[in-house]
Amino acid sequence: MQTPDQPTLARIDTAFDKLNSLLDARGVLDDEPTLRAAAQLRLEIARAMGQSDRVSAAEETLQELNPILLGFDLRTFSGWTSAALALLKGSAPGTALWDPTFDGYLLAEDGFLVAIDASDVQNGQIRTLDGQYDDVHQVDSSAWDSGRETWDGCTDPSLGRDVLLNPKFVELEIIPAD
Repeated sequence: MQTPDQPTLARIDTAFDKLNSLLDARGVLDDEPTLRAAAQLRLEIARAMGQSDRVSAAEETLQELNPILLGFDLRTFSGWTSAALALLKGSAPGTALWDPTFDGYLLAEDGFLVAIDASDVQNGQIRTLDGQYDDVHQVDSSAWDSGRETWDGCTDPSLGRDVLLNPKFVELEIIPAD
């Protein structure tokens, strides 16, 4: 059994605080926000304990709670990128998914998933050139580690899936490039 590190303990603490605040406010256990918070807490504890079967079960619960993600295999390149595009479908231009494991943003452009490093986003703004996002690169399978079922460089495959299971949307301001 592994000993949790500080970032892991902080994620567990945050998940537990969220669940407790929902229980304090609602006093019920069967509404969607409470179920989501409970699943997130289970996930963080399972991650900390290195219990892969429980990590999978908690991820499955989180996926079931978001109908957009149903039917996607988040452990494959195709499933992960298709799920990301489904989450972004119909959103306003400049809407991005924050990906802390990549330290950047994911956007939909012409039906493709594109990525931009956080360092290329200045003051919450993303530039366009001839109607296309500038400084982005199309997400492709060369950065996917099929054996680990996550992105290259992602220290924990579950954290790579967390981008989709607990999406954090950001509105980037679109400005024309000079």
